[in-house]
Amino acid sequence: DITPLSTLTDPTTPQYAALDWLANKDSGASYSSADDVRILQRYVLATLYYSTGGANWNKNYGFLSDEHECKWFEEEKDWVLDMTPITHGIKCGDEGWFDFEEGDDEHIMEIRLESNNLDGPLPSEINALYLLQGLYLSNNKLRSDLAEDIFDIPNLREIELQQNAIFAKLPTKLPEALEKIDMTSNRLVGEIPSSIWILPNLRFLSLGGNKDLTGSIRAEVDQTNLQVINLNDVDLSGSSLPESLAMLDLVIFEVANCGLSGTLPDIFERSDDLQIVNLSKNSIEGSIPVSLDRLHTNLSVINLEDNLFSGDIPWGLTKNIALSYLGLASNQFTGTVPWQFRFFLYLNTLTLHNNNLYGQVDNSLCYINQLTADCSGEQPELSCSCCICDAE
Repeated sequence: DITPLSTLTDPTTPQYAALDWLANKDSGASYSSADDVRILQRYVLATLYYSTGGANWNKNYGFLSDEHECKWFEEEKDWVLDMTPITHGIKCGDEGWFDFEEGDDEHIMEIRLESNNLDGPLPSEINALYLLQGLYLSNNKLRSDLAEDIFDIPNLREIELQQNAIFAKLPTKLPEALEKIDMTSNRLVGEIPSSIWILPNLRFLSLGGNKDLTGSIRAEVDQTNLQVINLNDVDLSGSSLPESLAMLDLVIFEVANCGLSGTLPDIFERSDDLQIVNLSKNSIEGSIPVSLDRLHTNLSVINLEDNLFSGDIPWGLTKNIALSYLGLASNQFTGTVPWQFRFFLYLNTLTLHNNNLYGQVDNSLCYINQLTADCSGEQPELSCSCCICDAE
């Protein structure tokens, strides 16, 4: 039932090639002909192999061998980072961080084929692997459409398909178990499905780099468990950021160049582990919210450049003691540069140009590697002895 008969009988399809391999070339010695699960698994993996040019993969990992499909893998270690070996290929059984029922040790739980020259469409037959929990196919050449139910797998927790060439709409049928969706830098089109914003276990959503993707961050986002949101370059024109984001414990929040308007709600109050805030290249107006003025010990980047922010620059930003990048350029800030900025310890970049600031930039800030301000001309708005004065 997982493949239409018309597709199975078409000699030009990868499904036909997979069935032909299973029926005429695969050795029957390694499993019983009555073992439906294993026959299904081998058919699905063979379909993936033929659909994505398996003969040209960088590594074969034993695909289409007579070995048990759960042995189609290699353990590879990153010697630079000295990490625990990662299983590349197929992973089955009750090892790792997944929770399995007894007897599931021969079911496929992960497919991990990153950076392996997979070239072609991702077959819908993947969703027949009903115990699959991780799909890791990043940095390949996956393309073409995505079936509406391709990710409708009850136990699926993580999808990593970033850095491919998938030209498709995002499927709307998504399992509640999903914790991570990374489809950064593809060619996604259409609207972000509303179903994404109500996934109760979702903690990581990265769709950045898909400029033809549209939509908005829905108010229902507080029904998720999101900590990482990356929608850079996604077209969110005509929308603003919902106040319900304040219910999340955000760690990374990136919505640069999205066409956002309106004000920035006070959404970071609960985000004790906040690390990156990038709202640059939008039309967000109003003042900087109070929740960015309080202590975030891990916050390293605040980028508010190219917006319509106004008012005084709050000195409380210095409470973010680990800050290395503070981008305030090309807004409508007024007043003086807070003298308290001298208390930053690790600031490497501070952009102040194209605002309505006046006064003097304290010489104590001259340690900052990239310091820009409106300090050129005969009567500059800001006086600064060490700034880059002609920044754009």
